Amino acid sequence: MKRLRVAWIVNSPYRDLPAAVLLAGRLAESGVTSYLVPYNLRWGEVAALAPDLVVLDQLYRSNESLARALTAVGIPFGVLDAEGGVMPSLEYFGSVLAQDSAVRAQAKFYCSWGPVVADHAVRAGWYRPDQVRVTGTPRSDFYASDWRRRAQQLAPESGRFGEGIILLNGNYPLANPISVTQRGAVRRYAAYFGGEPEQWYTDQRHQRRALVEFARLANQLARRFPKRTFVYRPHPNERAESYREQGLLEALPNLHLVKSGTVESWILRAAAVIQRSCSTAIEAGIAGVPALAPAWIPRDAVAPVADEVSLGCRHFDELAGAIEAIEAGRFQMPAEIARRLEAITRDWFYRIDGQAHRRVA
Repeated sequence: MKRLRVAWIVNSPYRDLPAAVLLAGRLAESGVTSYLVPYNLRWGEVAALAPDLVVLDQLYRSNESLARALTAVGIPFGVLDAEGGVMPSLEYFGSVLAQDSAVRAQAKFYCSWGPVVADHAVRAGWYRPDQVRVTGTPRSDFYASDWRRRAQQLAPESGRFGEGIILLNGNYPLANPISVTQRGAVRRYAAYFGGEPEQWYTDQRHQRRALVEFARLANQLARRFPKRTFVYRPHPNERAESYREQGLLEALPNLHLVKSGTVESWILRAAAVIQRSCSTAIEAGIAGVPALAPAWIPRDAVAPVADEVSLGCRHFDELAGAIEAIEAGRFQMPAEIARRLEAITRDWFYRIDGQAHRRVA
């Protein structure tokens, strides 16, 4: 019998590749052949493979023409959302989706991270009820107890710092893009998400200011706590070298700029995660690691669910005080934040049980 051949579009190797391998391994047990296709090569690779099914990483405007082309040549497609759990709002999410409802109607399935997005997708008419499946995201499987040890192995370099690092997660790909100029990044964002270039240039300037302040914070903390190891991890779509070339991060013995491995492996070794309106706040909470937010640093975009599970610190001394409490073993996340985390995890991430990849498969 002919084996089913499936092409999986992998948006970000740093973020999405391990979960894609997990999925491919599960499907191989059922006789399915999987091809993991980098997002930037999707057009040429899918044309060369001519698979039986293509699983898109999202059905935003940027993939609308590909979805239309697949339908035209008779190749079915589905969607396993790579970014469907943390967003400014559901209305914003709807605004960046493929605008042609006929294209969305051709999707064989839409795997939603959680019930909030799934329910809204049906109510808003993004997808039909028969298209939507609540699966969770396979990325979250690595936070389940059975997978944590393997997750740490995905970034062997993290082991050389030991346990108890303070992880600072950068989130500035528009201001510090990899592989393109800043002008090219604006064009890419406008094509990917829609909107006018002028607005993206404004966001880029705001993001640049935030990047500089976040890097300055890393320097200040490393000097304040010389015996604690700090790891600054840029966003997967950031150019890491910029931080050193532009003198943004100081050459301090306890401050390390590292982009290797997946974020899960770093979070699981952390004593705290410092971020600004980033999905890693929720991931840290799921892992039992305090998420701290320097509230004085500006944001170019707001992710309310990430802010709700973070301990907002109004100024540097307040943030430093939280780290001191963590070091002394007396830090406790406020009970209200813990309650929010439980609800947000259930509503937006479904179940952290290590089985999302099986539900998708």
